[in-house]
Amino acid sequence: MLRSLVILGALAFCAFVAGWFTIDRNEKETTIRFNRDEIRADTNRAIEKGKELLEAHQNSAEESFEEPAPAYPSELNPQTGQLDFQPNDYQATRPIPPWELPQYGTPSNAQQY
Repeated sequence: MLRSLVILGALAFCAFVAGWFTIDRNEKETTIRFNRDEIRADTNRAIEKGKELLEAHQNSAEESFEEPAPAYPSELNPQTGQLDFQPNDYQATRPIPPWELPQYGTPSNAQQY
């Protein structure tokens, strides 16, 4: 509850500083006047800035997709013009987890890394 009041107070202060409303006091009354033109102008500027940021982000995302990722491996067979590798040539290996090791030492067919 207190956090909400603090946030609302901070927003009201920012709106006051931005010139969205003014408070006039005299001996008999206090008036609050909202400057609708200023609010609309600031809102339109924020919308335009948001559109620019979205367009810039979309353009940068499109540019990153335009460049094809290099093939792995990057060497082509000059005779066929295709990638020259076999699936087993680049098989991923991982270390043997401790729970798969025999009780004493490593298995005799384990690869040393």
